[in-house]
Amino acid sequence: MSTAARVETASVAAWVRTLSEPHGDPGGGAASAVMLAFAASLAGMVAGYSAPAKFEGAPVGGDDGAATDGDEGASSGCGDGAISGGEQSTTIGADQGAGGRHGGWEAARRAVAERVAALREKALQLADSDAEASGAFSSAFALPPGTDHHHAAVRVAALGGARSSAALGGAALALLPDLDWLSREGNPAVAADVAVAHAALRAALTGARTNLSADLALYEAAPPATAATAADADLSALRDTLAAMDAALTTDASGGGHTSA
Repeated sequence: MSTAARVETASVAAWVRTLSEPHGDPGGGAASAVMLAFAASLAGMVAGYSAPAKFEGAPVGGDDGAATDGDEGASSGCGDGAISGGEQSTTIGADQGAGGRHGGWEAARRAVAERVAALREKALQLADSDAEASGAFSSAFALPPGTDHHHAAVRVAALGGARSSAALGGAALALLPDLDWLSREGNPAVAADVAVAHAALRAALTGARTNLSADLALYEAAPPATAATAADADLSALRDTLAAMDAALTTDASGGGHTSA
């Protein structure tokens, strides 16, 4: 992979130019991973703005910190499920600072900040890994079609792509509870950024789910060159990840929370 194709080292401008070229390395999977990196980065920003020193006096919704439906205040304005800070009397002030509204609040915020920072870096690594997996497809389809060698190479590439997509999907699913926490507990002054993070996460999940489904279909459609191998044992775990992403996206579409923005 060229330096311009590596999201960890390329400038944004160079990487998106490479993405626009017709060779699929990087491709949609890598772009989905970058969307996850955006979501995690925004979550980190919101977690930082929710530190007591920055959050003092900010309005929060309800006794548990959840936004109240119908409140205006710091609404994200991003459509159904938009997060609203509201104009509540409850605030994070001097008497609620490092200890938070309940025991462990600040410890929970710090834990969220640490997790999303780690996820941001992991997402960039997943982007480059997916780009490499995409390159294997080009090599496989360059082989003479219809041969056992071609079928075997396609199955290997498809399984590698499926594993990459599942890894991305699993990482994206792991961000859901932290974004939910920030939606309830974070500084409402940056509620719009939480909404954008939700939208980026939805894009990452959709991309990972679409690619995983396509990779599994391609793997299963290619005639096996030999009897079932140990690699086939991965299929059950990959399908489980696909089902988990379907569930998350279905919850989003029904307005039930999670990736709803």
